[in-house]
Amino acid sequence: MNAAVALITGAGGGLGSATASWLAKSGTRIVATGRSLEPLQKLKAALAGITEVAIIQQDVLSQDAPAKAIEFALGQFGRLDYLVNNAGPGYPKPLAETSDELMDLFIGAHLRAPARFAREALPIMKPGGSIVNISSCLALRGRAGVGVYAAAKAGLIGLTKQIAVEFGPKGIRCNAIAPGVITTAMSADRMGSAPFRRTMLETVPLPVSTGQPDDIGAAVAYLCSEQARFINGHVLVIDGGWSETHYLNADALAR
Repeated sequence: MNAAVALITGAGGGLGSATASWLAKSGTRIVATGRSLEPLQKLKAALAGITEVAIIQQDVLSQDAPAKAIEFALGQFGRLDYLVNNAGPGYPKPLAETSDELMDLFIGAHLRAPARFAREALPIMKPGGSIVNISSCLALRGRAGVGVYAAAKAGLIGLTKQIAVEFGPKGIRCNAIAPGVITTAMSADRMGSAPFRRTMLETVPLPVSTGQPDDIGAAVAYLCSEQARFINGHVLVIDGGWSETHYLNADALAR
């Protein structure tokens, strides 16, 4: 079988599972990694009959995680065409409240791990291959309270551009997606926070102030596809206009 193969880190979460589902629509086979086994098993069951899914439980911060994931992909499917660097915690804190341990976690998960996975994957990817890194709209403009998380996500955009220029001549593209607020289990506990609503939701110039995991999954599938063959080194922002405008909705203006 010659269908393409995608490795998705953090595949059991909302964005990762949506990405897997969208890639599966084109027949892409999925290698799904994640720290928890149960969500990966649910993803495999959900895509049964649509595409082949192979799961591997691992922490992307583990020293041997990239090599094991690539070896697993080759053992299962004999090739790797797409890498989606999606895994990572999303609970930023102000710089002054960020411990060394939390700083290492953010940099490790959002920059070091994607760099190591890419470094391991690129030598076996062929022309037509694609890497998509999931960054954040918080990497694009200063915002109080997001500290090292935003800095690490900005570093991931820098890594994206470096991969694009170093491997573009070999026919391998690399792009990033910068999501805004997406409705997932990870973001659910913040929705009721007044400061979060005021700074992140009431400043989106659309009738809806949050995106859905499918918005990200569809974008990843597009960036991996042949239709995006001339897109390289780009950051696709999916935040409803939050990062490109200075908007306040009617509720905010009425206070």
